[in-house]
Amino acid sequence: MRALKLHELSLADRLADLAVDVLIDEADLSPKPALVDRRGNGAHRDLHLGLM
Repeated sequence: MRALKLHELSLADRLADLAVDVLIDEADLSPKPALVDRRGNGAHRDLHLGLM
């Protein structure tokens, strides 16, 4: 299967890609006291940035 170019992706696929990018950007923002970010897991013992 060949790689699709951006203009060949459906609107839903493009929106899904953007949603993933935005969620990763939000998780990477720092500082977020008591929340998971790139500095640490805050108050979450069961969650870290890699898991998110």
